[in-house]
Amino acid sequence: MERDSIRLLTEPEDQGKRIDAFLSEKLESFSRTRIQDLIKTGQVDSSSGPIRKSNVKIQKGEWIEVRLPPPLESAIQGEDLPLEILHEDEDLAVVFKPAGMPTHPTQSRTSGTLVNALHYHLENLSGVGGVLRPGIVHRLDRVTSGILVVAKNDTAHHSLTKQFKQRSVKKTYRAIGLGNPSESSGVIRGLIDRHPTRRQRMILGGRTGRESETTYETVAQSES
Repeated sequence: MERDSIRLLTEPEDQGKRIDAFLSEKLESFSRTRIQDLIKTGQVDSSSGPIRKSNVKIQKGEWIEVRLPPPLESAIQGEDLPLEILHEDEDLAVVFKPAGMPTHPTQSRTSGTLVNALHYHLENLSGVGGVLRPGIVHRLDRVTSGILVVAKNDTAHHSLTKQFKQRSVKKTYRAIGLGNPSESSGVIRGLIDRHPTRRQRMILGGRTGRESETTYETVAQSES
């Protein structure tokens, strides 16, 4: 079976970046874990030669090629879980994820997630995100409720990912924070990456990661 491949040209500012970090920035539809798996299984090459380790650094002026293996049959079972579908057409669905429900399965948990509900209620899901994240373009933490856009085919998945990357999609969150901000509104910019030791957490302000920009506005403050 012929496999798809993606060839990426590096820029001067990419020199010295880890290969897995570089690919995470360029291929936002793929999780960091899946990218590392592709590297380990020999699916990533460069103009400097094959790449087999995730910590290999990008060289000046080289190209990177990623070969995409054919999608595996999903072992994730559909479950008749409550799912509020706000919109659905042939390309995508807009659904509401309740608080307490994980967005997608993990290696240790394969039931009770939004993906299990999607498998039951929807006929098609894109395969770009791998067998654990079919259709998942973006995610919400387990304890967070909110609206998610789900891709029903790969073309829609790539298009939606591009829109999120270019920030043509606006996301609004309501949150409760501790303390009072020094300014009632503002913009927070920085790179978001995993915490170096507490891998289940994310941090802002590191040297690597995905660019982020958040415009915030204080709606109300407690007097106590």
